[in-house]
Amino acid sequence: MSDPTNPPSLPPQPPVPAQPPVASQYVGAPPPAASAPPQPYGSVPTPPPPASPAAYGNAPYGAAPAPAMYQPPAASVGQKSFIATWLFAWLLGFWGVDRFYLGKVGTGIAKLLTLGGLGVWVLIDLILVLSGAQRDIRGQRLAGYDQHKKLAWIVTGAVIALSLVLNIINGAAAGAGGALDASRDKPAVVAEADAAADEAAAADAEAPAEEAEPVAEPAAEAGTATSPLPQPYIAKGMLGGEKYSLTASVTADGQDVTEYNMFNDPAPAGFKYVIVEATMTGIDEDGVEPSLASFDLTLATPEGNQYTTEIIVLGEGMPSMYEGPTLYPGSAFTGYMAFLVPEASSGFMLHDNGNYIAL
Repeated sequence: MSDPTNPPSLPPQPPVPAQPPVASQYVGAPPPAASAPPQPYGSVPTPPPPASPAAYGNAPYGAAPAPAMYQPPAASVGQKSFIATWLFAWLLGFWGVDRFYLGKVGTGIAKLLTLGGLGVWVLIDLILVLSGAQRDIRGQRLAGYDQHKKLAWIVTGAVIALSLVLNIINGAAAGAGGALDASRDKPAVVAEADAAADEAAAADAEAPAEEAEPVAEPAAEAGTATSPLPQPYIAKGMLGGEKYSLTASVTADGQDVTEYNMFNDPAPAGFKYVIVEATMTGIDEDGVEPSLASFDLTLATPEGNQYTTEIIVLGEGMPSMYEGPTLYPGSAFTGYMAFLVPEASSGFMLHDNGNYIAL
């Protein structure tokens, strides 16, 4: 008798053969894969094969796409000019002008009080500006960097290279001048006197001593405070070559400059103004500016003290050396310079490039 709770198992059924696909069902598409054969009744179903992993960057169908990597937004371009910031950082960086221009008042004050970090901060800010890493107070890029960065790099590099070359030339010239001065320490007159003294000493054993003739003292070297150069004075360039000739004289000693203009400050107590009239005649074929005299010339005293020119308003018909035109060979210009010196000073001379010039 059969157990109703455990029915007899049915015999396995033969597999049903797959029907061949109809050609009209697959026009324009590949035919589907054949279905798996049916499983016997009561058997464990076969799990489907695992899906192949999706390619990198492509999520499987139905899965959420992978989050994209974070890309920080590019800095926007502000209104602060790259050219202005570059020039401020290069020429006025010791006073923090570039930082004030960018709106960074706090670091600008710190840079001003430390004189640009004794030059280190100036160099760092200049590199930041040239490399495009400098930003304004809002974090925006400097306007015009992409257009002018090549020009700024070329100009900065050329000026630095030129400064190095000039320093090397000046150092070589100073060394040659020192060697020349050393050769002059023993003039020919003194050398001949020494030779004569040696001969006299050798003759002492053979003849009675004769009265020694006085040895002539060497002449003072021209261009010193005790022996200034005469006028006209021929000024030479840094690399040699004559630039201009100069004649000058003191026209006022103790001048009240408020008579020239009411806005001029009078000389402080214990000081006085000295006015010098100078006539410059061009020699260099490339031309020379009369303002060069205002930078090169100083007023000197026999004690060796030197005083630079003062900027004041001169009287009517008294042009300053800054107002003169470019002078070419044969052309001349007469201008005036003002110097502020101690009240007791006298015996004035001009000084230029190590030479004292008589007035």
